Amino acid sequence: DSTVRWIDHLRYVFRGNTQKNLKSLEQAGSLEFKDVPLSSVDFHCSSVVDALLGEREMKRRMWSCLAQQGPHKADCASPIDEEALSERIRRCIWLFRSSTNKKAPFQGATTQPPALEIQDERQELSGLWTLISRSVERYSYGVLCQKLQ
Repeated sequence: DSTVRWIDHLRYVFRGNTQKNLKSLEQAGSLEFKDVPLSSVDFHCSSVVDALLGEREMKRRMWSCLAQQGPHKADCASPIDEEALSERIRRCIWLFRSSTNKKAPFQGATTQPPALEIQDERQELSGLWTLISRSVERYSYGVLCQKLQ
C-alpha cells in the first residue's frame, strides 16, 4: 500500500519528533486529488509538451501566435524548428505556472516582484500562455486522475 510507504518515509524524515505528531500523520489518511496542485504536473515529470505538440491544430495556432510577437519570433518563423516551439512552451509553463508561488509569506516575510527580464519574458509569452493554459490544465488533471485512482 503506497499510503503506508509514504507514512514510513515521513517517519524516517521526521524521526525524533514526538509520537503525537506521527499519530496525527496516520490519522490524515491517504493522499487525495485536492491535496495535489495541478501545477505539480509540469514538463519535468510528464509529457505535457509532447502532448501539446501532438495536437495538430494547437501546434498550428502556437506557431501562428509566436510568429506575431516578441524577439523570438524569428526562431519560430518556420514550423521546421520544433525545438524552438518546445522551449517556448516549457518557458510558458515555468513562468506562468510551475514557478509561481501563491502561498502567503511566512511570518511577516516579504516577497520580491520578479526581475524586469522575467516580467518582460512573461509579457512576451502571455499570448502563447493564454492559448495553451487550458490544454495544460486538462492534461494535468488527466495525469492526476490516472495516478490517484
